[in-house]
Amino acid sequence: MIFETGTESNMESRRKRIKTNSITEKHETKTWIARHFKIIFYAIVVCAGTLYFFLDPQYKTGIYNDDALYVITAHDFWNTPSAHPLLEIKPDFPLPGLPMLLIPVVHATKHIGRAAVIASVCSVFMLGLLIRRWLSPGQTLAVVALYAFDPMVARFSGIIMPDPFYRFMAIASFLLMEKSLQKPTLLKTLGLGFVLGWGSLIRPEGVVLLLSVAGVLVLIRRGRKLLPVMLVPLLGWLIFIFMWFHARRSDGTEYGSDLAALLPYWRHHVVEAISFPFVWFRAFLGTGWNILLRLPFPLFSCFTAVMYAFLLVGSGVGFWRLWKKQEASRPVLLSIAVFCLSFSLVHIFWHVADARYFILLVPFALIFLVTTSDGNVWGKIALVAVLMVCANENGHAIYQSLWAPNPMNAHPKHSISWLKENTSPSTKLISNIAPTLDLYTKRPTSSLLNAMSVDALEYLLATRKFEYLVLRAGTATDPGAASTDNVNMVWERYRRWVQHYPDRFACVLYDQPEMTGIYHVVVDPHFVSAYQKFILAAHDGENKQYQRAFVEVNQCLAQDPHLGSATNLLGALYFMANDMKSAEAMFLKTTELLPDSPNAVVNLASIYNRQGKTSEALQCLNKGLSINALNGDAAEFKEKVQNLRKLWERNDCELFIDFPHPSLYNEIGG
Repeated sequence: MIFETGTESNMESRRKRIKTNSITEKHETKTWIARHFKIIFYAIVVCAGTLYFFLDPQYKTGIYNDDALYVITAHDFWNTPSAHPLLEIKPDFPLPGLPMLLIPVVHATKHIGRAAVIASVCSVFMLGLLIRRWLSPGQTLAVVALYAFDPMVARFSGIIMPDPFYRFMAIASFLLMEKSLQKPTLLKTLGLGFVLGWGSLIRPEGVVLLLSVAGVLVLIRRGRKLLPVMLVPLLGWLIFIFMWFHARRSDGTEYGSDLAALLPYWRHHVVEAISFPFVWFRAFLGTGWNILLRLPFPLFSCFTAVMYAFLLVGSGVGFWRLWKKQEASRPVLLSIAVFCLSFSLVHIFWHVADARYFILLVPFALIFLVTTSDGNVWGKIALVAVLMVCANENGHAIYQSLWAPNPMNAHPKHSISWLKENTSPSTKLISNIAPTLDLYTKRPTSSLLNAMSVDALEYLLATRKFEYLVLRAGTATDPGAASTDNVNMVWERYRRWVQHYPDRFACVLYDQPEMTGIYHVVVDPHFVSAYQKFILAAHDGENKQYQRAFVEVNQCLAQDPHLGSATNLLGALYFMANDMKSAEAMFLKTTELLPDSPNAVVNLASIYNRQGKTSEALQCLNKGLSINALNGDAAEFKEKVQNLRKLWERNDCELFIDFPHPSLYNEIGG
């Protein structure tokens, strides 16, 4: 008994020594991190800036998205401020371009892509300042490192779009809110109001941040004292936006278009919106987990959903731990939570699903996840593993950028050089890489116009004075939610048109490695006046004034007999007059003039059906469907053909005509 008691006593003593040594080692480790915190923190910031600078330039210059115009507007304004009045910076450019002027780096840097990189680096720095009081030194460094080296964050660090600036602005808002509640000063409070107002103009969902911060401030006594001062800069932004919308139709701006686009989707696409949270789970963090998703898991969808649901729950646990521990910072934590949930809710009902929108939530999700892993060995192992995955992914991206560059991942240098050498600065260009050309050629460039026929396109190009069309291979990052707003369909039509109509679009340069073509727009001297006659004829025909339409369309063809849209309309008028022979001749001529258009082919099918030639009619229908399959909207056209066959059964029909947009009729004073 004495021996056994002594053994138990020795074992208990050993346990205490091991526990004491473990606590001592842990304390020494924390002390070492605390002592070297600033060195490690600044090293992370510098390494992040180096990483962003050397990453693939595709997301700095080759932007296939009209949002890039936000920043380009500011860039052009600084270069030639006298050319851009306050309320009319550029006719086709969106509202939030002017707030970008207030970012000094846009003016200070010669290369505008560096402005986005600087904003991304500043967001990393601001994140460290924000969470330093909430977390331990080790946790702070973990959050900053995971955010700075996140593959998605790094990928979009230099993108010429509002994203990097908005991330910086969101983190700065919460930092200013924290500082203002601790030691309020006039400068801090004015700065908070200014940043919140600017964010509300960047995109419509920017209002979410303003409401999240202001709503929480209303609930607390200290916050209510700040609101009157915050209202001063907010009132300035409100006056600006009122002047802008008063000077221009709201739906003619990017800002107004986004608002207008949301309403029908919220109203008619509730089912799609309900299924969208799954996309939100996958995009919530973006911390390199996409690498895991590439692995061939048998239960791929189930694994994905469970993994991201687990990460979301982990964020909630971390929030609750911080809420209990940081009583003084509860208003800021509540604002962050409300902002993240509200921002997610907005994009759950957004009409285009894109993971890029959710990069903004990465730093805040990491704060809560790292807090959850505190004191958990497996949580720390998981964070180290994620950091290693991020390092591997970014290392591979840098290797490709420096030693295995892909010409398609950079701006088309050869094509840009040709444009600078062979065109004047006033030459107007139109392209699917308009932001790139606007930046590097210094020529006024517009995105592709949505024309439904080659005749309509040529008319728009001629009347808008576009001289060159530049097309590059690639697809849009946000193709759209339906066929009507899928720009990839528009781009594909352009590619077909330059192939089918070399006499209208003369190829002056095609660079195979860069997969970029430059086409000179060739317009017949009589084309514009002839097409205007066609616009009048189509308008009268649509309003059943067939006699006037018949006279006008013949006047049109007298000026330009090669106008396929006019021959198709004339064939339709002959059809309405029951002159099937003349109608057939016009439709056949249209198929020669417009070989890529299915309209005349389907109209021929209606003639053959009327004449009892069932076999020929079905052949024409199938030919029309095969032609239209290349347009990208085969499903919509197939439905129209099915409705046409139902009309045939009732001895009726519908003729297919490319009616010009009503705005063109108003434009010519019809």
